[in-house]
Amino acid sequence: MRCVSEPKVRRRLSAQERRHQIVESARAVFLRQGYAGTRTREIAEQAGITEAFLYRFFDSKEDLYKASVVEPMGELVAELQATANGLGASDFSGREVLRQVNQMLARFMDESAPFLATLWLRELGRGRVFYQEELLPLLGKPLNSVISKITGWSAPADEHSLIFAAMIGTHVAIAVDVMMRDEPRDARRTADQLTQLFADGVPDSVAESVVQFSR
Repeated sequence: MRCVSEPKVRRRLSAQERRHQIVESARAVFLRQGYAGTRTREIAEQAGITEAFLYRFFDSKEDLYKASVVEPMGELVAELQATANGLGASDFSGREVLRQVNQMLARFMDESAPFLATLWLRELGRGRVFYQEELLPLLGKPLNSVISKITGWSAPADEHSLIFAAMIGTHVAIAVDVMMRDEPRDARRTADQLTQLFADGVPDSVAESVVQFSR
């Protein structure tokens, strides 16, 4: 006698699971299209639900953006702040503290690169607010202090400095390169190399070597 298999019954998601699914779908669409280019209908389609059902969980696109992009970014910043507060707590050399700073930034940039790309490339207004009101006040003075102690340069009176811009810019550029190449990297190794660059400068063997350009 031929056995007829019973159709599989799809398990109904709990409200918490459904909300998580919607948030994940919203994040994917926002990171792909930016806030202005995203419609709630597209988020609903990504989640496999109707737009009307989506509004049972979120009142607006702004609420979705906060839950899927702003809040996760805030969690990463909080982790960054906790790490920054612990720098220099022990009797480490200035060079070791700088290495810890570079490793902290490398890991932060790896985790936040998709969010930062959206904020700075697609949502310039939001990205400017995040940079000026969160990232700069959080990291400006600690980075300037560490570098000035190692190099002897005078620390600037406020967070704005070429030192800060150079360090953040370097880490952002590396994170973008890693994201575009879609290749993993070793944050510790990156930190070691950047620490040597910022603390010691370009090695004499490299600085004094003849550079030849192929044609």
